[in-house]
Amino acid sequence: MKYVNNTDEMKKVRVYNKKEPCGYSWLNVKPGEEVEGLNSRQAKLLGFTKVKETEKEKNKRSKEENEALKKEGMLSDEPFEETLPGNVREKYKKRLLKVKGLGPKTVKDLMKVYPTLENLKEALKEGVELPIRDDVALILQKEEF
Repeated sequence: MKYVNNTDEMKKVRVYNKKEPCGYSWLNVKPGEEVEGLNSRQAKLLGFTKVKETEKEKNKRSKEENEALKKEGMLSDEPFEETLPGNVREKYKKRLLKVKGLGPKTVKDLMKVYPTLENLKEALKEGVELPIRDDVALILQKEEF
């Protein structure tokens, strides 16, 4: 989480830093400067406030990450809604919802990554890591489609 120094003076803060052998480092944070690695309690005591991130910043991925996801079958080139007709999509959704452990949100995520039942079957055969909990993925692999 990012925080900004809203005080009128420079503050010396201890922040999480996994690169350091001890796991943290000390930084001097000037007024108006942003810092990452503070815990919320420490930030509140120092008078820092959270930096608001836009949705675009939260969802931003590099081109390399997108290409890697496409190669793994975790990202589709075309929008999901256009890949299947409505009635086929509903049957696919109902079939997935019958699997114990899969809820509506998980099914929606699966359908975005694997727009057709054939795509999902292929991924299960190849042993591709699914974007769901491991225990539910095992149940899904045992299901007969």
